[in-house]
Amino acid sequence: MTLNTPTPSARSIKNKTVAYCTRFSRFTDKHTIKEIRQLFPAGEFHQFETAQLANLVCETVDEAKILIPSLGKRADLDEAHLQDLLDQMSNLRRFQT
Repeated sequence: MTLNTPTPSARSIKNKTVAYCTRFSRFTDKHTIKEIRQLFPAGEFHQFETAQLANLVCETVDEAKILIPSLGKRADLDEAHLQDLLDQMSNLRRFQT
């Protein structure tokens, strides 16, 4: 086997990962996923926070702060802006094709 050829175990792990992501994904439409990414400009939130917000699809700022503790510790967090982002994500999820 060459260095670039995946081993059978690597293929198995990849297939299981894809199956997991497909099963538990909140957003299935590629256009919707792109719009979700555009909601969070670089630097406004940490990558972990952005990923968690997109995966959890919280309905309120309080829920987001409880589930993502780093949001609760941020002094610079604009709660009205975050609520607007959560509402936009909820709408995108509801109306995805």
